[in-house]
Amino acid sequence: MSYIAMIVEIHNLSDIDISNIVRIYDLDYRIENYVKEIIEDVRIRGDYAVIDYTEKFDGVKLSMNEIEISRERIYEALSIVPEDYIRTVKEVYDRLLEFHKMQLPKDFKIEVSPGVKLEFRWTPLTRVGLYIPGGLHPYPSTILMTSAPARIAGVREIIACTPPRPKGLNPYILATFAVAGVERVFQIGGIQAIAAMAFGTDIVPKVDKIVGPGGIYIATAKRLLYGIVGLDAPTGPSEIVILTDGSTKAEYVALDLLAQLEHGPGCKAILITLSRNYAMEVARIIGHYATEASIELSKDSLLILVASNLDEALDFIDRYSPEHLEVHLEEQPIDLVERCRSCGTILIGEFSPAAISDYATGGNHILPVGGAGRFSSALSVYDFMKHITIQNISYEGFKRIAEAAVRLANIEGFTMHRKAIEARLRGGSI
Repeated sequence: MSYIAMIVEIHNLSDIDISNIVRIYDLDYRIENYVKEIIEDVRIRGDYAVIDYTEKFDGVKLSMNEIEISRERIYEALSIVPEDYIRTVKEVYDRLLEFHKMQLPKDFKIEVSPGVKLEFRWTPLTRVGLYIPGGLHPYPSTILMTSAPARIAGVREIIACTPPRPKGLNPYILATFAVAGVERVFQIGGIQAIAAMAFGTDIVPKVDKIVGPGGIYIATAKRLLYGIVGLDAPTGPSEIVILTDGSTKAEYVALDLLAQLEHGPGCKAILITLSRNYAMEVARIIGHYATEASIELSKDSLLILVASNLDEALDFIDRYSPEHLEVHLEEQPIDLVERCRSCGTILIGEFSPAAISDYATGGNHILPVGGAGRFSSALSVYDFMKHITIQNISYEGFKRIAEAAVRLANIEGFTMHRKAIEARLRGGSI
């Protein structure tokens, strides 16, 4: 595969050029209408629709009793896969649990006025659904990333959906479910899986929230079902920006860019460097590796930018809001994190590549994409919890705050609100 890199000076880009680079997902109404039809069919026909779409899209015809994988089959996989794989998974999972345990929020109580007591209490969700993509390869790491924060949060029931395979689910996937303690697994994928978990069917239970990555069809299905079911941050094709002053080996950077594009179609990798010579060297190495990489390389998937200075680079990054930001600078600005606060994750130094964070650091690799880092965050314990405000007001406390409430009720024209308060002030009786 031959590839000629596009190297562009940032200062030569117009606002329109930058807007075309910055990935904010546009709504594709053709896809949306297509997804709506499948969602509605699953809502009406339930498991029968799920079976039909599974045969259509995955080429696997399931019977009703094959939709859910038995608990015995899940744990049987532990004896099929190599022991060193189990050790590896447990090692990674322990780091995930350790990091996510530190995220547990604390309840608090406060008396905001004498006799007016408030309590802010965190509580886990009851049932959540993990979506584990299939495709050409198994993704056991996604099982670990989605289940660890759910377990730490104390979710009562964790279920999972993952696409079937003609010869059965990969034993590495099943063994990873076993290690993670996910005992209800349904071999269905795609739009039909998202809809089944959102509405519930005779076989697939309705969940409170769905988490997990996926392509444009999964992302569209999740967006359309928001409100019927809770969701994590917006998902979609993966992306990375690498910022370097040229102090890191060009080969490391070239491989990190290509590694991100391995995730599949629609992914984007951008290098921003302060040196045009360095940019040309990275492009040369990418061309070398491209001959052995089965990755689609184009100006839409891979871009090399040269910045006049660090401020110009950081301004572009803040506007782009990438899922991953790798920073390779000999001198790191004190305000780096503040200026890059819209990124999903920031990876600092040549030994902190996105490739290792995808698997083994203990940080979560399920991150906001498409600019969603401006308002959302990596998957965490908070995604699997909700908070409740408990209010306990004594009569004395009620009297202290009633006048303010009555005045606001009058301004808003809510007569019954005012009367409900005044009745208690006079002790009831019409």
